[in-house]
Amino acid sequence: MNSEQQLLFRYTFHLADGPSRCFEVRLEAQTLSLVTANRADLPEWTRLESRQCPNCPLDAGEHPHCPLAVAIIDLVEFFTEFTSYDKVEVSLQTKERDYVKRTSVQKGVSSLMGIYMVSSGCPIMDKLRPMVRFHLPFATIEETTYRAISMYLTAQYFRSRHNLAADWDLKHLTDVYEEVQIVNRSFVGRLKQIELHDASANALVILDNFANYVALALDEDMLDDMEYLFTAYLEE
Repeated sequence: MNSEQQLLFRYTFHLADGPSRCFEVRLEAQTLSLVTANRADLPEWTRLESRQCPNCPLDAGEHPHCPLAVAIIDLVEFFTEFTSYDKVEVSLQTKERDYVKRTSVQKGVSSLMGIYMVSSGCPIMDKLRPMVRFHLPFATIEETTYRAISMYLTAQYFRSRHNLAADWDLKHLTDVYEEVQIVNRSFVGRLKQIELHDASANALVILDNFANYVALALDEDMLDDMEYLFTAYLEE
């Protein structure tokens, strides 16, 4: 597969008191599936039945290893010795633009882990896959909520074009994020089987907080706080 058929996200972590590490995440441009190299020595904690998520539809006979776990092996192994609040400068290079942020390890890992999770092949995370095409590193909760709603409504437009029922009232977007929360929380339990500091686990907690906020925003009509942005569309 040539470079024109792939999307590349190059995350580089410059640790204040340690080595630098570059993670090149390659996705198939059409499917947004993670391009991974086959690895023979998959650790025990990646087995599907090792703390399998309660909402996981995969069968261990056909999928012996959790696709999400396999996707983040290198990330977890590198940050085993780092704690959440270690300082780091994170840079992201994409074809369109570059980003740089000085932050904590957990926030940098969280931003990168979000790409791995939705492109890994996990059936629950697949619903969020369109967001990775327009990945926004170090996004705020408000930005994540806006992107999630925009993605979901765009999906409903394409459903209507295919003569499928469309959820214009966002009734089922909460369901999507509740399923994602189950995966996030179950995966923290999977990571606790490994002898590591808290950076990777806490990165997942950050992602779970984002998922929880999106669900809460929809349940409690917190979207009203965004209405002022659309004044021009509310005039006759």
